[in-house]
Amino acid sequence: MRIGQVVFILCFLIVTLGGCSGGNEEPPSDDQKNADQDQSTDHQNGQSDSGEEDDQDQDNTLEKAEIERLNQGFRESIVQATDDDQKVKNYASKDELIEDVTKYADQALAKEYVDLYYKEENGNLYLIPKEGPVLLQEEVPYEFGENEDGEYYVSQEDEDALRGSYYFYMTFTQKQDGWVIQDIKLDFEEDHVDEDVPDQPEEEDQEEPDQEQEEAGDDQHTNEEVVYSPKQIQQEGKLILVNKTHKLPADYVPEELVIPDVDFSFEEDLPKKQMRQIAAQALENMFAAASKEEITLYAVSGYRSFDRQDIIFNYNANQHGEAYANQFSARPGESEHQTGLTMDVTSRSVNFGLIQRFGETEEGKWVKANAHKYGFVVRYPEDKQHITGYTYEPWHLRYVGNEVATEMFEREITFEEFLGVVKANG
Repeated sequence: MRIGQVVFILCFLIVTLGGCSGGNEEPPSDDQKNADQDQSTDHQNGQSDSGEEDDQDQDNTLEKAEIERLNQGFRESIVQATDDDQKVKNYASKDELIEDVTKYADQALAKEYVDLYYKEENGNLYLIPKEGPVLLQEEVPYEFGENEDGEYYVSQEDEDALRGSYYFYMTFTQKQDGWVIQDIKLDFEEDHVDEDVPDQPEEEDQEEPDQEQEEAGDDQHTNEEVVYSPKQIQQEGKLILVNKTHKLPADYVPEELVIPDVDFSFEEDLPKKQMRQIAAQALENMFAAASKEEITLYAVSGYRSFDRQDIIFNYNANQHGEAYANQFSARPGESEHQTGLTMDVTSRSVNFGLIQRFGETEEGKWVKANAHKYGFVVRYPEDKQHITGYTYEPWHLRYVGNEVATEMFEREITFEEFLGVVKANG
């Protein structure tokens, strides 16, 4: 048999059995093309034929070092440098600051914290004086893991002199550009927010304010002060003015302190549940009226002794300096809580906190519109710090009686203005 015949026979057999490299194959079908394209795409995406990702894929795990970087970055973004008037130096609007904070936190969380700590006025951004944010304390042991929803989290048990024991919980989410903080939650020992100091810190744990802080604090007290005598307190009655220049003596304790029959944000029997009887009855009436309109309020802090206020103010001064602390925290003798005529109130909608956002809630709006009917006024209203000496506190209610409260409400004036007292502190 000739060589040409052998080659012809071999090619014929190869074509018959599956094709010859030099033969006339039929073109692949559409299904075959699609299968080939899918397989090619899988390899381009880094997947093997079995569907598993190649080792070169990006690792989606969250490392401890990244958690601490996000925590530190979030803290530095939220706590901005300000001048003496609390004007933020590096940003002029909330939107600008939010954009920076979103490098470390989810958009919703960034907006929540910026709204909580900053306000815009006259084209500038200002810090709202208050306690700083509670974040992860990296020097304190914390737990790191993945929860049932597949979210990475850190949790930490800690305590400080102001809040007592609390449980910190932070979750994370992965965005296109990397990991960010998704949410932050705080649970307190008794499942409530308590702005008081549970126990007095040991003396060695308290830092002395530096000379500059002391001088700044003294500037607030350059005007003549009034320290009430027991007789004056009795004469003034429910209309006694207590502020930075009108002080109560250290040994003053109001008579007829009782616990109003209302819901509190905590269960313990603490002195701060108490009020003078006339104010307690008015508070009960107000809470009952709110309840009829499906508004649920919670009492947080009423009577506070001189010594207790001393602990609280010293803590805040050590944290922030006296001048800054005195914009939201009273010195001992200068707190209305010592009168027994004041109660701080809150709602579940703000997690029982004493924060300015309470004024934007349905409960806060109801309080502002109706408190005067029961003899209470929002003692430190918005945009009146230059008169009252304190920042806006929609939760702080002072009993002055129905007639006076109604007049103050209708005229939109402060207690200082009602009494004709010229403001002596700013």
